[in-house]
Amino acid sequence: MVIVTQSQQDFDTFWTQTGGVNDATGIKHQMDLGFIVKGGNFRSSLIDNWNTESFLSATIVATNIHGDILWSTEFNTTSLTSELTSWMTGNNIITSSADTADTYDVIVSDQYYRYRIGPSSSPTKSWFAMSYGVLSYPHVPVMLIPRRETTPFEFPVIKDGYQGCWNKDQLINTTQTLSDSNMTPTMCIQSCSNEFDVAVVMLSSECHCGVFDPDNPPNEQPSSCYLTCVDGQECGGFDTSTGSAYHVQGIRVPGEIESVMLYSRLFTATGSIEIDILPATYTFIDSLSVMSVPEVTFTLKYSLEACSSATDMKTISLDGVSPVEFTADGSLDFINIIKVRCLSIVLGSTVDSVTVDLYGPDATSEYVLASAVAVIGKQEVQGRTKSEYKYSF
Repeated sequence: MVIVTQSQQDFDTFWTQTGGVNDATGIKHQMDLGFIVKGGNFRSSLIDNWNTESFLSATIVATNIHGDILWSTEFNTTSLTSELTSWMTGNNIITSSADTADTYDVIVSDQYYRYRIGPSSSPTKSWFAMSYGVLSYPHVPVMLIPRRETTPFEFPVIKDGYQGCWNKDQLINTTQTLSDSNMTPTMCIQSCSNEFDVAVVMLSSECHCGVFDPDNPPNEQPSSCYLTCVDGQECGGFDTSTGSAYHVQGIRVPGEIESVMLYSRLFTATGSIEIDILPATYTFIDSLSVMSVPEVTFTLKYSLEACSSATDMKTISLDGVSPVEFTADGSLDFINIIKVRCLSIVLGSTVDSVTVDLYGPDATSEYVLASAVAVIGKQEVQGRTKSEYKYSF
């Protein structure tokens, strides 16, 4: 099974469906992971029979849109049923990419996430997390993985409770949901929790709901909120456009990671460029800008090995076969997130000069966003001379 980030599909709901999804031929589970991820959400009908199949393990992987595995963990599923939650109930991880001495537990449906994998010795840390698909955070699911394998990210900072005296008209999709002389912020928050992320109490009796717009944050007007509700909390004033704003309580994953410039260099008289990401062993890149004189097209290859020893460079492609051709006109090209040590820029012809700017998640962040999560089952089959493994999504 593969579920793509921000596809508005809840993981549990998708897992417990019956029958295949986005698999017209019934053979998609045999295809390349990168091809499947590019096709969107996918659910093999084989999942319906996992409790009767002899799967040895199930691996959960977080990938980018190109199918590169950014993080993975393998679970022992011997004698377990098809319910995913039954795999995630204790110390049953048999291998993991995170190389630490901690004992692993899997926390299921905690107050922040749908699934979270982390060390039992430090339950506030995680190596993988997936947002809860039915609560307040928009554009779910969101999959988070650690930037550094040995440094799990902490829980997100949750900014709940009173936000200030805000102009409700600067929120998005504002609507009144309640009017009650015994109004409290808790009542208003509960009324807004299904579709909105801000609850605004006005006139000490009215509840308005809205969505926060980060590009147009509401103006603070502290002198306009001086009334209290029956529970003594802030409840607006007599201004009909301003009220006491409260963040809707619920699961909130961290916000978008800011993409910043990580590298910039001018090259002269060249037809191809190899960039070694040093001194780090690898970094994450999500976009780049290439400006050449004269203007030409270019393709991209990348590897987790150093350029001097890279033997298997992967090409940026939309179909897994044909390389994407970019234009070296200085525009910002988005390539999804890739984990890279060596980046190769192959120009269409030799140019007089070329400027390369690379962008990616701020290096100080402890996590990055993955594009998809896949669940893969492993079976042992007998070959002619030895046992081999078969994998099914």
